[in-house]
Amino acid sequence: MNMIFMSIDAGLSPSHARLVILGILGGVVGVFVLVRRLAYVADALTHTVFPGVVIGFAAGAADGVFWGALVAGLLTAALLTLLTRPPGSARTRH
Repeated sequence: MNMIFMSIDAGLSPSHARLVILGILGGVVGVFVLVRRLAYVADALTHTVFPGVVIGFAAGAADGVFWGALVAGLLTAALLTLLTRPPGSARTRH
């Protein structure tokens, strides 16, 4: 991390330093997603959050974008959890 901050002193702008950090973090998260076999989950989330953004924008202009995306993401996560649960994995009381 010190290398990034030293490069700012060497003439790299803060915007470029942020891009470097974003590139490193994106690579780490991408590897984690692929190793855990969550690529389709991530794909489903991104494709369902976008309509939430659009609906949020239509409902509340720029202030509704975050809330529309949040609701769409939470609904998608709940549905994916329910739909991908193996049969018989529900907890039952004995």
